[in-house]
Amino acid sequence: MAQKKTDGYIMLSYQWDSQGRVQRIRRDLESRGYNVWMDVSGGMKEDIYDSMASAVEKASIVLICVSSKYKASTNCMMEAKYAQDNSKKIIPLIVEKGVKFDLYSRVRCFSIDGPLGLICSGKLYFELWNDNIYDTKMNELNAEIRSSHLTTNSSEKDLSTANVDEICEWLKQLDIDRETVNHFKRNGVTGDDLADITYEDLVNDLDVKPFIAKKILKRRDKELGRSSAFSHDMSTPKKQSGDGGSKVKPEQIVFRELACELGDELNALGSYLGLTAAALKRITLDNRFSTENQLVEMFLQWRRSLSMSDNKSELLCRALERCGRRDLSEIIAGTHW
Repeated sequence: MAQKKTDGYIMLSYQWDSQGRVQRIRRDLESRGYNVWMDVSGGMKEDIYDSMASAVEKASIVLICVSSKYKASTNCMMEAKYAQDNSKKIIPLIVEKGVKFDLYSRVRCFSIDGPLGLICSGKLYFELWNDNIYDTKMNELNAEIRSSHLTTNSSEKDLSTANVDEICEWLKQLDIDRETVNHFKRNGVTGDDLADITYEDLVNDLDVKPFIAKKILKRRDKELGRSSAFSHDMSTPKKQSGDGGSKVKPEQIVFRELACELGDELNALGSYLGLTAAALKRITLDNRFSTENQLVEMFLQWRRSLSMSDNKSELLCRALERCGRRDLSEIIAGTHW
């Protein structure tokens, strides 16, 4: 008899200072088709305890991202304890270097005594702090999650069969602006239409901005299992007419393209670029309806803070790597801007 699949999402429970590494874990899980939830606001919206309880209750699996600061955090430990009390499947992830091994608990930890020891004791853990073994451990983690028969996005309704309202909801999940969503709704775009739509259709007929059109088509192609024409758009050299040389991209275009690729790394990346917490908070409030606009404004403020002698490409690459986005760092390093 086939095993019953479990609905729900994977929750990442972590302490704020580990966000860069945890964001990488989230992206890798999502690329494998899992529905993943994590708090990225630095303190959940509305009442923190109500939000925390709701997040845990709706989860099928809770990944506890173990670090020294996680263990020291009252809220983190409360979250982990609530997951245990609600009989959630808990998988410990080690996200910080320097963890000692405790033979009694079988879990790498800083000190396995107390509540964290009780919660993690005897559970299979995965060390994801070490880049040298990260891919191997992610594959092992994937196998452990699959053993729980968790439903993945790939087993959900095919995008090409979605109706107009479902396509609009899909666009909202991509953080597409309200105006573009309304264009899709007014034109009655269904999943069947979206499957065949071209870049020119989006830009010319639906009046979608070029960078948004690329984002939509890249995500569509990924979900439909296609090879996207825009997969390496940022790193593809553009030719000058006449001289055959590579064209230097305006900074604003590079920043906008980066923002399309990034997710919720604003605070971590901004911090690595040298912006203050107060500046990042202002950026968030001034652009509260668009994550992409927040990221672009962050890049622009960072750029204005540099001197002529600063190597902007090197500084940005370094910050992206620290955020766990080596893929984007390699693209920026090969882009003329």
